[in-house]
Amino acid sequence: MSNFNSDTYQTKREISNYCKPFYHVFSNPQAKFCTDMVYGLIASQSVLLSASARYLKEPIDIKYTLSV
Repeated sequence: MSNFNSDTYQTKREISNYCKPFYHVFSNPQAKFCTDMVYGLIASQSVLLSASARYLKEPIDIKYTLSV
């Protein structure tokens, strides 16, 4: 049986390592947003912002994530 928490953390770490070369261009909140968006796109397998927001399971309502 696989340990899904370890797999998730390993995937997030790999995505973070992939995004690190771009961090010098961004501020800290922008770099975190970039990492979260790449993770959301990969994890949800969708380019829709709503799908990525739902998959991240953050403690914020979806309507606030999608509002522009």
